[in-house]
Amino acid sequence: MLYNKHIKPSFIIIGGVKCGTSSLYRYLNKHPNILPCKTKEPGVFNTRNILKTIYKLPWYFKLFPKKEYQGWVKADWITLTSDEQFENTSFKKKKEAGINYITGEASAATFVRAYPWLVKKIFPNIKLIVLLRNPTERFISHYKMRIRFANEGRKNYQQISLNEYITDQLNEFNKGSQKNVLSQGIYVAHLNRWLKYFPKNVVHLCETKALDNSISAQIELNKIFYFLCLEDFDFNSKWNKYNVSKKEIEVIDEKRRLDEFYSPYNTKLYNQFGIKF
Repeated sequence: MLYNKHIKPSFIIIGGVKCGTSSLYRYLNKHPNILPCKTKEPGVFNTRNILKTIYKLPWYFKLFPKKEYQGWVKADWITLTSDEQFENTSFKKKKEAGINYITGEASAATFVRAYPWLVKKIFPNIKLIVLLRNPTERFISHYKMRIRFANEGRKNYQQISLNEYITDQLNEFNKGSQKNVLSQGIYVAHLNRWLKYFPKNVVHLCETKALDNSISAQIELNKIFYFLCLEDFDFNSKWNKYNVSKKEIEVIDEKRRLDEFYSPYNTKLYNQFGIKF
C-alpha cells in the first residue's frame, strides 16, 4: 500500500486560524526528530465533503517523507514579508539513516471545518495540537488578512472598515452562519466537538502568547516535545518570528465590541479548560 511507504503523521496542528500555527510548525520542525510535510497547509480534512477527503488521501500520504528515503526533505512555505506581501518560500531538512523520525502537518482551518470523527477514523492514534489566541486579537488579525487580500484584488474580498466588518459578522452569526468568522473564536464549542472523539490526553492546548518570545516559546515547545514523546531540544539560537504583520490599526471601540461578544464564551473556556484571556 502507498500508505505503508511513507511515515505516518503522528500529529496535526489543527488550528486555530490566525493563531500562530505557521510559526509553531516551523519551530517544531527544528527538532532533529521531526520531519516536515511537503506542503505547509494541506487541509485535506478542511471540508465537509467526505468523498473529496477520501479521494485526496493518496495525494495526502505522498506529502510525508518515505520511510526508506535518505536525503533532503523539502517543505514549500508561504510567508508574510515585512511589506505585507505573501511570498512563496521553502525550507529543507536532511533525513538520515538510524534516526527515529516522526512527522506531522499544520492546517489551521481543520479546527473549525473538519469532521473530527473522520480524522479519528483515518488516524485513530493521531495527536492533536491546538493553538488558542485571544479571540478578539484573532478576529482583528483575520480582518487584516482579508484587507490584504482585497488590496491584492482577490475575488470576493472588498475594502471595508473593521466596525462594518464586525457588524456584518454579527448579523451572519445571528442568522446561524456556519462559516462565520466570529464563531471561529468560540473555542470552547470547537474543543468540545473534538473531545467527543478524542480523549484529552491526545489533545495539547497552548496559547499563542507563549510564542511571543524565545524563553516562553522554549518552555511551551518542550511541553509539546514531551507530548509527542520526544527529547527536549534547545532552539533558542535559531529563534525567529514568522508571518508578523507590521501594520497597526486603531481598534478601541471595535475591541470593546468584540470583547463583549466573546466574554461569555471565554468564561466557559476558562471554567472547562483553565485558559483565560
